Amino acid sequence: MKRQPLYIVGAGPGRKEFLSLRAFELIQKADVIVFDYLVDSSILGINAQAEMVCFEGDASEKQRALFEFIKKRYNGHDLIIRLKGGEPFIFSRLGEEIDFLKENTIDFEVIPGLTAAIGAAYELGLPLTLRGASSGLLIITGKEAKKESAIVDWSKIAPILDFVTVAIYMAPATIGEISDKLLKCGVSPEMPVLIVQNAMRIGHKEFITNLRYIKDDIRKIRAPVVILLGGAVNVYIPKILFLSMDYQRYRYLGRIISFPLLRFKRAEHISRTAVEHADGIIFTSPRAVKFFFEDIEPKVVKDKSIYAVGAVTAAYLMDLGVKPTIAAPGNSSESLTDEMRGHLVFGKRILYPTSNLSANRIVDILTERGAVVNKVILYNTEKRKQERADLSGVDAVFFTSPSTVKFFKEDYGIPRKIKYMAIGAVTKEYAEKEGYKDVSVASVIKI
Repeated sequence: MKRQPLYIVGAGPGRKEFLSLRAFELIQKADVIVFDYLVDSSILGINAQAEMVCFEGDASEKQRALFEFIKKRYNGHDLIIRLKGGEPFIFSRLGEEIDFLKENTIDFEVIPGLTAAIGAAYELGLPLTLRGASSGLLIITGKEAKKESAIVDWSKIAPILDFVTVAIYMAPATIGEISDKLLKCGVSPEMPVLIVQNAMRIGHKEFITNLRYIKDDIRKIRAPVVILLGGAVNVYIPKILFLSMDYQRYRYLGRIISFPLLRFKRAEHISRTAVEHADGIIFTSPRAVKFFFEDIEPKVVKDKSIYAVGAVTAAYLMDLGVKPTIAAPGNSSESLTDEMRGHLVFGKRILYPTSNLSANRIVDILTERGAVVNKVILYNTEKRKQERADLSGVDAVFFTSPSTVKFFKEDYGIPRKIKYMAIGAVTKEYAEKEGYKDVSVASVIKI
């Protein structure tokens, strides 16, 4: 009688719907299933009658335990499945398992499964090879990047990122070293990077970042993840012309091209007397913080209520040792006045250092609530003199203030086939009055 082979089955990265028919049928019939912790629970639920085995410990310990189990349990009659997450032929120690099975004269058959890069492509709707953008796919492990004996030479990979899509597996702990090596080889820090978490599973997520920030962003994302960059990713990620320099909070929206339209010149100075007479101070931009504290020492405002618009403005204040009393999460006047609803301002003297182009919205709202607002023009906002932006290949333009709308329209009009985004409701309203249609207010996606 022919002996029953041991089956090494690829479970793929996700749910049971994505199993091959052969894998599904074998799992249904199995007497014993030895599975990885990455195998989705929906797959294990296919056969509730089978004996289920999963080993703990590091990779080497689990493999030793697996070999011992197979030696004892394999009898040539029971249908035993070694169920592997992903594709058995890629980064699964399949070579060692095949060597073991041959040495112990155990018949076996390997059933392929989808690899994680394909699962990530499925979730994104992203062809990994793309005519004119990606002529190949490189699947590589990031696990060895910290080892001196690593055989991967990232200086050889850097030059092909323009025309090859690279999928990096097992890299959360080493992507910092990998990004540093690529940057040293001259790869742009703005090169977009896609991180796909839990591909083909319920609750999967995708994140956009770039080589400059991936080291920080990856720390906030739990495995399993696949990292994609180069080739087709360069085309897939929307190219956004961001009309300012402080784009960090919006880097998750796409490939940001920073093109600041504005320059800033000192106008008035803030007197210490004006600060001492104020109960509170409003800062609506990092620029206002910069000009204000060129005149005033941070210790002078320690007893004042400090109101900040946006996380970037709040961060600038914190760097100076000034903790905002209220820090509005958005970047519009309304976001601050909404946050201040529960804060009594009636009869309070509010100092508002700002630019010549700032709207009076904050002044009007707080005045209605009984505050006395002293608006001081600290700096003038002017159009920066520079070469025209190249709009070819640009998918969207990001307006960071009504001033950027005004100056962009003066130079470029209203280009067709480009989407428009605004930092807040005020800028959106102004842009639409100027003729830009369907302007969306950009949300900040936090990793």
